Amino acid sequence: MSSHNQTGYIIGMNIIKKDACRLLILWSLLFMFTTALQAAQSHPLAPPDTSSPRATLKTFLEIMRQGRTLLEKDPYLESKESLSEDERLEERVEFLID
Repeated sequence: MSSHNQTGYIIGMNIIKKDACRLLILWSLLFMFTTALQAAQSHPLAPPDTSSPRATLKTFLEIMRQGRTLLEKDPYLESKESLSEDERLEERVEFLID
């Protein structure tokens, strides 16, 4: 290989390495963002947070928001999925009030 071809090869490899590093960084950021987003969302089977009056109210309002969204999608709860989701929300409210 001539020195000109070697220089071009080395420059090309440096560009590829930089692009690979950028891609790795972007994937890492995406992974961290999605992990943080999933952690912020409550697990559907987790009991309502009643650790303080503020947390209880916040949980109640979140359950009501989920119920409103459910009823906007299926006002008469005709699908089995909607009906089971409604029952799950009712159980969470009952646990919250008890």
